[in-house]
Amino acid sequence: MDSTQLGQVLLWITGVGAPAIIMYVLSWVVENWKGWINLPKDVKFLLPMVASVLLSVGASQLLKYPEVVATIQPWFQILMTSVLAYLFSQKAYMTSKKAEYGKRFISRTTAVK
Repeated sequence: MDSTQLGQVLLWITGVGAPAIIMYVLSWVVENWKGWINLPKDVKFLLPMVASVLLSVGASQLLKYPEVVATIQPWFQILMTSVLAYLFSQKAYMTSKKAEYGKRFISRTTAVK
């Protein structure tokens, strides 16, 4: 799947993509929201399923309007290219950091401080 192509992303969302997106949103955003912890157990159980179904249905409905998808596509591509470039740069940064790249250029006097 080309993640910069809105039509392909929407097709992915209508399948297994919606639950994956909801899982990440819940793990990154909602778990840090203090009110989430206080919600009843049933709400926390049902909300991800309902949100996943709504996201999937919304994506499938949007696919019925190819002219809208075509209008949004250039902006979606710019956004996704930027997001992917950032994510890949962070992966490269962490790889360099783990390998301690550049450490040999730090003088002993600077490192001892």
